[in-house]
Amino acid sequence: MKSLRLALLLCVLVIAAVAFPAAAQEENTFGLSAEDWALFTGIQTPESSAYEFASQLGMDVGGNTVSWDLTGNGQFGDDLFALILDGSISAEGSDTPLNLELRGVDGSLYISPDGGTNWFGGTQEEIEQLLTGFTSMMGSSLPVNPDDLASGDVSGLMSQPGVMEAVAGLSSLDPSTFITIVRDADVDGNAHFVTSVDIATLISSPELAPLIGSAAAGQMGTTATELTEEQAAQISAMMAQMFAGSTVVLDQYIDPMSGQLQGLNLAVTLNVPTEDGASGAISLTFAFDFTGEAASTVTAPETFAPISEALSGMGAMAGGM
Repeated sequence: MKSLRLALLLCVLVIAAVAFPAAAQEENTFGLSAEDWALFTGIQTPESSAYEFASQLGMDVGGNTVSWDLTGNGQFGDDLFALILDGSISAEGSDTPLNLELRGVDGSLYISPDGGTNWFGGTQEEIEQLLTGFTSMMGSSLPVNPDDLASGDVSGLMSQPGVMEAVAGLSSLDPSTFITIVRDADVDGNAHFVTSVDIATLISSPELAPLIGSAAAGQMGTTATELTEEQAAQISAMMAQMFAGSTVVLDQYIDPMSGQLQGLNLAVTLNVPTEDGASGAISLTFAFDFTGEAASTVTAPETFAPISEALSGMGAMAGGM
């Protein structure tokens, strides 16, 4: 599973580094008209709003099965946040119901794991301190430390084999070869834009061969320094075949008059190669809609226990990884 996590992490990093900055380049409008391109690149998000969302996950990789079915609603605004989350998570046939509530008030966060009966809370500083320890433990099992990335330190990421070469090659990538952006039929008066990323085509890009080759090298018991350019290209082509049919699709709904984002849908479909040569699958959907003005206030619970008690289980679980 370590090799799978690394491969997925690299894919996400590459998509984030290439797709979204490239989409902002004025010289490439991806076939959209000047008016549509201006609307698409000028999206505004509300500073405060009520919202609703839903998410489904299905994963079956290397004999490990995980799924979830979640719905939620809440609001956000100036120094306030609220979320009510319901649903269930299933792992290896065992279902765990969720009935979670979060409130952010005046720089403090409160969480109830049982729908508002019992509360835990802490200040932003206390939570950051707890999460720093948690992510530091997690960092030992990841290729880079999340704390370093959060602080802007990318030296650990850039020192990964093949990353420097890949970053150097990103500037010459033509994003229109693996990204499509179209304006579909309007929905409820909102402009509907669909952005699609073809993962296999992205992986097969010659500019990314050093990165993809080094990511796969660990699975084969070798190192990136032992790979020739030809071998890296062959591995990249092989990985592209394994990920055939994998896509990321983002639907965005924009008010054409105000340019405000009204909602979005994200769908990720991955056909994942496993260490035993079999094929796994990951399917993730996420829908988010802004539904109106947020309430003026979110109140803190009257009584609550220290949030460290709620997060201690996460630390213990991370320590056993």
